[in-house]
Order: sequence, then structure tokens, then C-alpha cells
Amino acid sequence: FKRENPLTNQKHICVNMTSISDDWQELQLESVIGFTGSVEGGLKYTPCGKYIVYPLGSIVVLRSLSSGKHAFLDAENGNNVSCIAVSKNGRYIASGQESQGTTKADVIIWDLEKAKTNSISGNPSGGGCLVHRLEQHHGKVQAVDFSFDTEYLVTLGGQDDNNIVVWNVNEGTAICGNPASRDATRCVRWLNKRNDRFVTCGNVHLKVWQVCTKTPKLHAIDASMGSMQRIMQCISISEDDAYAFVGSKTGEVLKFRIDRDNIKSFNEPDSTRPALHDYNRERFSKGVRSISCVINPETGNTNIIAGAGDGTLQIINPNLKLSKTHIAHLSGAVTSISLAPDGKSFYAGTDHSQRYHIKLGKFKPDLCGTCHFGEIHDIIFPKKNHQKFS
Repeated sequence: FKRENPLTNQKHICVNMTSISDDWQELQLESVIGFTGSVEGGLKYTPCGKYIVYPLGSIVVLRSLSSGKHAFLDAENGNNVSCIAVSKNGRYIASGQESQGTTKADVIIWDLEKAKTNSISGNPSGGGCLVHRLEQHHGKVQAVDFSFDTEYLVTLGGQDDNNIVVWNVNEGTAICGNPASRDATRCVRWLNKRNDRFVTCGNVHLKVWQVCTKTPKLHAIDASMGSMQRIMQCISISEDDAYAFVGSKTGEVLKFRIDRDNIKSFNEPDSTRPALHDYNRERFSKGVRSISCVINPETGNTNIIAGAGDGTLQIINPNLKLSKTHIAHLSGAVTSISLAPDGKSFYAGTDHSQRYHIKLGKFKPDLCGTCHFGEIHDIIFPKKNHQKFS
């Protein structure tokens, strides 16, 4: 109602706040346009091949490739998603967060099947997907990854934390942990056929770790690199677990033998240790930001798909020679490469928030999603049309 002040002749509008609070309802997120492409390895296929998973600010988005329907996984603390992993059996998603300052950054395990149900039923914000909230790292969770049997989850803290922790997935409890390195560590990957070994890489180091759940403890062996000193920022492991292919900040793809001894006592020398095997001589511009191993169906050999900081996407043969026929150029640095379960195509994401689908045979990128990758200052709807906006 309106009220006039007789002393100042000013008119005031008074609102009955009680009636507003009685009608108050929380808004539910129904749809999104966006993709945080700056998250390294953030765009993932699900094992069934029917969905993709990716971060958008503080939420994880599950999107159906056939219907375009979504499901939203919201930790409800406002912290941005910093990394994502999908379990091999298709049951879980794990996401790490980046918190403010040095406060604890959560790792959250989500129920992927429940998220699919929410998407199919048209209830994207339905909830009920959070399985475990894991608190151990400070500031940022740099990377997460599931073991091949989904029994364990390994998490890596950011630069201010730089610790490795191995978790029991079913119980949501920490098994063991260790400082990752004296220098910054950037990536972690489990082996494909063993649940007791994983690989980490970072500033001038690559380590192969063995987990002993009975003791419990972690034991790392540094790879021998000779005079090579590189900042390594992404890993892909060959299907037979014989080699790890690593992308460097200076544009090389490095190939490491990753066989090692089992855990020994401190007075026993190592007889088998990881070592640098080879690297490509033709460098990628602005570094290698993402990498993925792919099997050539005709030869059975392991090829590598490398994504560079300048947007170049290219296949490298087993001899680490660049393919002249399988090359594409995307908009922005290629931060994600996710191979389809059938091995015939893959998704690539860039830090310009573009999503591309590429068939391995033709190797021609098909732009499937685009949006702003910086701030959005304004939105406007045209008159008498609520179906479009700019």
C-alpha cells in the first residue's frame, strides 16, 4: 500500500512481507547452457555411451546424447568443480572442488544411476544422488580417478595441498595417504588392470605408486628421466599397462615404461623401475593439454590422440610420429579427450567452452555445444517471444 509522509510530502510504498514469505518457493534448475572447459579432463563419456558428464561452475551436469535431457548434481556449497571421474562400471561419478582460501575442498561421490533416472523422468534437480562427501584436501582437489574395479578412488590435492589419498568407495573412508612429491603434482591415473597401482606426474617427475591396503601404506618409485626435465600435465595409460603417455608443457608426448618392483624393505635395491622410453621430436604449440590412448582396429597398435594448447588435435602413431592425415584445429586449448566405449569416436572439449564430436576415421570435428567462456553481462528476450533470447 502507498503512504504519504505529511511532513515531507514524500510517498512511500510499503510491502506486506508476511504474504510474500508465505508464497515463497525455492527455484529449481530446469536447463543449462554452458560448460566449464577450463577444467582439465572435465568432459567424460559414461561407460554406456549414452550420456556425457561435464562441469558447469559449482554443479556437475549429466546430459543425454539422444534426448538432450539433463540431470544436475549440486553439492550446495557454491564451490566450483575442479575435476571429474566416472567409474568403469558406470555406477559412480566423483567430483573434486576448489574452495576459498585454504579451507577444506570436498570430494563427492555421486550415484550415476540415480542421476540417469532423474534425467529420464524430467526431474533434473531431483536430488538423491550424493553417496559420500569426502573431506581431506585443502584449497583444491587437483585430480580424481577410480580403480578399474571401482573398489578404490584416488584423489590428488592442489598445489597448496599436494597430497595423495586412497579411499574405499563403498565405505567412503580413507585407507592411506602420502605427500605426492616435493614439487607440484598435476595428474593421477590408475592402471587399467590392477587396483593396487597408479601413476602421477607433475613438475619434473613421474611416479608409479603401489598401494598396500593391509599395512596400509603407499610406496612410490620415481621414473628415471636422464637429463630430461619437463613439466608434465596429463596422462594416458596403454591398455596393457606397459606404458604411460604423458603430455608436457613444452609440447612433447613422452612415453614411459611403467613396470616396477613390488614393495620392498628399505635396504633392498630396486631391480625394476619406471623409465623414459621415448618422446616425439615435433612439438605441439602451447603444450600438450590432453591425451588419450586409442587402439587401431586394423593393426592392434596403440595410437595416441593429443590435444594442444593452440587447439590442435592430432593422432600420433606408435613410433611417436605425427599423422599428417588425422589432424584438426579447434577453438581454444584442447583440455578434454574422452573416447567412446566402442572406440570409434570421441568427444573433445576446449577452454573456450566448446564441445566437439569427432569420428576417428574421418577426423572432422562436429561442433555439438558452444557458449560463453567468460563473464556474461546481460541477457534479453525479444518482445512477445519467450522462446529465444540473446
